[in-house]
Amino acid sequence: MTLAYNALNLPDVFTFTSVNPNNRIEIGYDAGGMNLEKQVFTGLTLSIHKRYVGGIEYTGANLEGIYHAEGRLTPNGANFRYEYTLKDHLGNSRVSFAANGTAMQVLQENHYYPFGMEMRGSWVAQSGTENAYQYTGKELNEDFSLNWSDYGARWYDASVGRWNAIDPLAEDYLNWSPYNYVLNSPIGSIDPNGMNVIINFSTINGKSHIEIVYTGVLIDKTGTQSQEQLTAIQDGIMKQLEESFTGESDEMSWGITVNLRVGVSAEGTGETRESTINLINDPSGSSTHHNGFDADVALNTFTGNLFQTAAHEVGHTMGLPHIIEADVENKQYIGQVPLWGFIDEENPIYGNLMFPGSAPKTIRGGKVLESQVHNIVDDFNAKRLNKEGEEGKGSTILWGNSEKDTPVYKFRYSALLKRQQLLKYK
Repeated sequence: MTLAYNALNLPDVFTFTSVNPNNRIEIGYDAGGMNLEKQVFTGLTLSIHKRYVGGIEYTGANLEGIYHAEGRLTPNGANFRYEYTLKDHLGNSRVSFAANGTAMQVLQENHYYPFGMEMRGSWVAQSGTENAYQYTGKELNEDFSLNWSDYGARWYDASVGRWNAIDPLAEDYLNWSPYNYVLNSPIGSIDPNGMNVIINFSTINGKSHIEIVYTGVLIDKTGTQSQEQLTAIQDGIMKQLEESFTGESDEMSWGITVNLRVGVSAEGTGETRESTINLINDPSGSSTHHNGFDADVALNTFTGNLFQTAAHEVGHTMGLPHIIEADVENKQYIGQVPLWGFIDEENPIYGNLMFPGSAPKTIRGGKVLESQVHNIVDDFNAKRLNKEGEEGKGSTILWGNSEKDTPVYKFRYSALLKRQQLLKYK
């Protein structure tokens, strides 16, 4: 097999010369590297022409399926069949099923070796169009027995547990082969796009360990910082992130690997792009696209620790809301000043990274609780992170979305008691 690459360094022609020099797969991409079409030529004959239109896929002129996070819709006469897919902790498709009258019909089973190669066996495989989105939810291309999965930035060969190309972020992992898959830890780790490991799960000293990987670029949009100043800010933010997102409890430990460079723009597109920490001048202050990529740190308005402010905004991109909010639904509260004195050094949220800017500096800090780490992992596993556009501008996910989370604290004015209260909410 020989490969030809386009200007984005993505393979666009796979040629299989062992049987027929004209056997080939041609992939068409848009300018951002997203698939538009796949053409499979057997000799000189176009045998398969598949087109990708968002989550809608066509084979030739026929609709093959409408794909969504929970499965897909496939044509069934004049109607559609609703197929649902059960996935494991890595997002691997394991069982697909659909309603058959009043019963459930299993359509497809998938079982995998640790690095993703499919196990062969007498699994359920109903006749019809196979759902090719399998290991970690990526499309498996089986034409001419290629058996590679398309991850966006690279293609993955599960039979050897290696990528077809060098990691675009190889310089961040100098101790590892640039072709390795998830640092050779596939049981608890995934690579969502072929560029980076986002969450690693392992065991250290007998405890479960969660490692968050943050990859981003520091951008000075004010144009006021020298290279020396930017380097100092970069170093300070990296140290603060490592301090904030490193900890241990009786049950687990957690840490963070920070890959932060200084630049003028983010590399990559869609889910493959870098996060950004933007230094800005904005009278409204620092802000963030929750669950998105972009953290804005206002140099002209912030008070306190610049590095903690940046880490706080990065926390929002990881899906963390403020640790405490005023209960604005209670009309009796309007106009009241929060009694921050309720929060003393004995309170578990004292010194937390995620206090709102209205909180006094004396109770703010840089630490993150175990429950907040669980919140990040929950959002990551549910694919609520790394969102662009409208999806990345605000989170509807309430703090306390898991039984493992510490309940949110809220200030509330009790009309009955005629005083403020500090209450926990699930």
